[in-house]
Parts: sequence; C-alpha cells; structure tokens
Amino acid sequence: MAEQHPKITGELCFGDELDVSSLRRGDLSVGNLPVHRAAELTEKGFRYFNIILNVPSSQRGRELTA
Repeated sequence: MAEQHPKITGELCFGDELDVSSLRRGDLSVGNLPVHRAAELTEKGFRYFNIILNVPSSQRGRELTA
C-alpha cells in the first residue's frame, strides 16, 4: 500500500504573523518557529514539523534562493 501524505493547503505566514486562533485541531505547520511557539502549537493539538537547513555561518541571516 502506498504511503499517504497529508494534503497541504492554507497560507504562508511567518512566525510573528502566525495566528493560532485561525488553526484547527489536527492542522499542520511546517517551518522554523521558536521553541515556545512550536510548543504552543503542539499543546493545542496542532502538528508541527521543523525544517532543518545546514547553512554555513557566512550565509545565515540572508535570504536564500534555489
């Protein structure tokens, strides 16, 4: 049986813009959040996946492009 992946819909927002009241239990958040924001999401029943990027220190704080 093929592995099923969740259907991802919604909107792009940044950590400071994330409105937890607009989320529903079981919603999925993917990205980079401060630990306290990730904890807030999971405590309320949302799923959170952190994206880890291995970025050299010389490139940190800069916009990354493909």
